[in-house]
Amino acid sequence: MLGRYDNIKKTSAYKLKWYMDLFQITDVALCDDSLKEKLIFGYIKTVLGMAGIKIHMCSVERVKSRENTQLSTLYIASEASLEIIAGKGLNAMSTTDFVDLFRLEDERLVRKTQVYNTLENCYSSICVVGDSAFAKEMKGYYRDNKSVNVRLMDRSAISFDNKCYHLNAEPNVDELVMVMDPIPQFDVVYGDTDKKANAFFVDNMFRSFYKPVETYRADIEHILKRLQDNGVTVVTVCSVDYNDFKGDKDLVATIDSWNELRKKNSEEFNRKRHEARGTTYLLPNQKSLTHSYVKGYSQMHGNGEYINFLNGFRVTTGNKAGAKHDIYMFGACVVRDLGADDDNTLASLIKKEIGDDYNVHNYGSEIHATNLIMRTLDYKPGDVVIWWSLDSIKKQNKIFPDSHYCDLTGAYRRVPELHKHIFDDINHYDRTVKNEVVKEIVSAVKEAVKFDAEQTKAATLDTSFNSKSYVSFGKLPKRIPGKELNADSSFIKYLDELSTNKRSGKKGAIVMNCNPFTLGHRYLIETAAQKVDYLYVFVVEEDKSVFKFKDRFEMVKQGTADLPNVEVLPSGKYVLSAQTLPGYFNKSELKDTYLNASDDLELFMQVAETLGISVRFVGEEPIDLYTRQYNDNMRKILPKYGLEFVEIPRKTVETGTDVVISASRVRKLIEEKDYEGVKKIVPETTYRYLADVLQLVEG
Repeated sequence: MLGRYDNIKKTSAYKLKWYMDLFQITDVALCDDSLKEKLIFGYIKTVLGMAGIKIHMCSVERVKSRENTQLSTLYIASEASLEIIAGKGLNAMSTTDFVDLFRLEDERLVRKTQVYNTLENCYSSICVVGDSAFAKEMKGYYRDNKSVNVRLMDRSAISFDNKCYHLNAEPNVDELVMVMDPIPQFDVVYGDTDKKANAFFVDNMFRSFYKPVETYRADIEHILKRLQDNGVTVVTVCSVDYNDFKGDKDLVATIDSWNELRKKNSEEFNRKRHEARGTTYLLPNQKSLTHSYVKGYSQMHGNGEYINFLNGFRVTTGNKAGAKHDIYMFGACVVRDLGADDDNTLASLIKKEIGDDYNVHNYGSEIHATNLIMRTLDYKPGDVVIWWSLDSIKKQNKIFPDSHYCDLTGAYRRVPELHKHIFDDINHYDRTVKNEVVKEIVSAVKEAVKFDAEQTKAATLDTSFNSKSYVSFGKLPKRIPGKELNADSSFIKYLDELSTNKRSGKKGAIVMNCNPFTLGHRYLIETAAQKVDYLYVFVVEEDKSVFKFKDRFEMVKQGTADLPNVEVLPSGKYVLSAQTLPGYFNKSELKDTYLNASDDLELFMQVAETLGISVRFVGEEPIDLYTRQYNDNMRKILPKYGLEFVEIPRKTVETGTDVVISASRVRKLIEEKDYEGVKKIVPETTYRYLADVLQLVEG
């Protein structure tokens, strides 16, 4: 009889206690509407009472008759009864959300980061409403953000009438109303008008599964329309409707059976599903992955033989530098595709089918934050966005003319004995179904691209790098992640130590490996130092180069000792390291592999904020494709954080030639024992160090 309520156990009661402490709630009232609910709530009352939580029964009629009820009580009631409770202005939660609270993963108990990035960075105006302890905390947090128009209101600013809340305020353009008290969720309108506010209720953050509520859906539709209007092809993949397949009794029985196993033993379920898919070899790799919500949405980290992540998102194999266009895939678990190795994810299989004109990028995460992830990227005319909706084709609203949809129903229909290839959910399948899904998506993309090219002549647009040709959603993030939002305690310590080096005036930075220090490096530092009041030179600390860090660091220090406004610092493990940009140290092997350096640059931005750095200098890179891509990443990403990017032409071996000075050239000359050649392209301090300390050249 208990069904979904039987996961409410004494051992999981700490989640409810945490929730109550967050909002200063002292007791919980279970509002029963039926005999069945009385029995179920009686069980819940007993279990939670054993855990020391104050629980009591209270009928909805009794609540209705009360005039002065304490806001320290949380009322749990059916969806149908919430309107009565909302009319009383009380704290309340539906029974569905109450059950979800106990299913909440421990990582989700970190709440501020999720509010921070998923919402703060998507709107130009935020209205925070509430009186709870959490509301006050969030008001203080948003008050400090100078990049967003913030309005702070008490709970008295909203009143409930005629099945909606009325906010006593004038409408604001592009505003999100954040209700930070745990009250029932209904529409919010401005004043006595019928103008509906885009509202987010705090209880959304404490659901075991984030439903794609209107807050996110409306923003996604806005994003997709803007992309389509600017020459980006948008294809919405529609999930199949399970109801269309319920006539297949074998399929229904199979899904029920897998669901029963999952409910009984999730670990056994995962193992058996891998056995059915023939992918048990993935299990050790899966267990080594770590999960993070630091950026406000689900990211995974870890690298293994079969499953790899870069910048928190799944790697797609086969991407190459120089592809004309990009395909960006957004969606939930089916897009992330943990049930496949890197070569056989949906994204990788689509890449194989689509050809070399496109790179395919897997941005599978949680559905609730897809709008934020979409907003962090830049798109070119001619690119493609694949949005994997949870809705079937029947539920889709055509959001703009010439919308493109991919209905997967036909792909499923083509699979004989479908029940042998589906698991606990109609969207969870094996390779047989996946092959058909890939065919359907690739066909839909090709048709959509062809249609859009004919309609807009997008195929003739110049898509070479030009910031004006990119579709961007503005400066992001509106607040650089600070110490309180970064879970890495060693990084916090690193920033604290770094802050002692803060200087006044306009400050710039260069990150260099200097393997070894050359006249080219010296020229770059001198040129940059003339453009700022103070210049930080970070020397890459990893010992993965020919010359050890201690030697490279010393050569740079000696070679810049005469420049009064230059300070040489070790990069640590957070600025261009094996941790932030692993490919940098074996770039010769990567050749034309596609590079995404967003994680490395986001960490650098926190370093820049700590030291007050406003400009990053680099030397242009005519030879090394990997480093050239890194420069292109900086050119695109840094200005979005408010940082200036300056690329300085490389110094040549001789005036009038196009042969640039490089550390690799120095190493080659040392190997050939051409010491006169070495002298010509390194500072005197470097040559002395090579001779006296390292004894690699003649003194």
